Amino acid sequence: MQKLVLPLGACLFVLVGAAEVSAQTEVGRYRLSANLGIQTFAESSALETSVVGALDASYYVTSSLALGLYGQVARPKTDPTFFPLVRLDFGTETEFHQPAQRMTSYVVGLQAQLSRMIGQIEPHVVAGFGYYAFTLDPQQNQSDESRDGFSLNLGLGGTYALSESAGVCLEIRDMVFLDYDRDWFNLSDPLLAEPRFPEPGGVPPDKQSTIHNLRFSVGFTYIPGAGR
Repeated sequence: MQKLVLPLGACLFVLVGAAEVSAQTEVGRYRLSANLGIQTFAESSALETSVVGALDASYYVTSSLALGLYGQVARPKTDPTFFPLVRLDFGTETEFHQPAQRMTSYVVGLQAQLSRMIGQIEPHVVAGFGYYAFTLDPQQNQSDESRDGFSLNLGLGGTYALSESAGVCLEIRDMVFLDYDRDWFNLSDPLLAEPRFPEPGGVPPDKQSTIHNLRFSVGFTYIPGAGR
């Protein structure tokens, strides 16, 4: 599904270019956006779907091109079936555990957005480059260390204008994490791992150093000073 974002974006702008164009956003205006949605992670990532919040701030250098900053925060949980069972012996009793942890995921970066107003609807495509980081659970890792790397994103969406300055936006983005390693999140101590069940959830997908994660969101946009 992630691979559909680019061709869908191309088709979107072919349709937009052929449509009747309404008044565009004035050059020199800022566009602010607050979004809430869900982040689905690649099947091989060992991460479960999470709620995500995002903020964008862009500046219109032309009536249809805006450049700016973006950031998002999510709280994903690891899928314990990707990692070995832990065996704990208590004399006559033995317990097996599948350690999992909830962490904080951050993504920040620069973005460019192309848009065109058609009536009250403004379709757009967006592309960005930035940095991602995972802050691990300090209680389970005995530290507050983080894991990080570079990130790319490509998305498309549309905004319905409520007024000249405010609107409601729907968007989907492919958030790409580079130099990713799911073993960052393995809490199983090799000395306590149960060798009889090395893969309790079955054989997991092959590891990938580049993962594609889809973000679906709805948000509120505001252009200060629009219409004055």
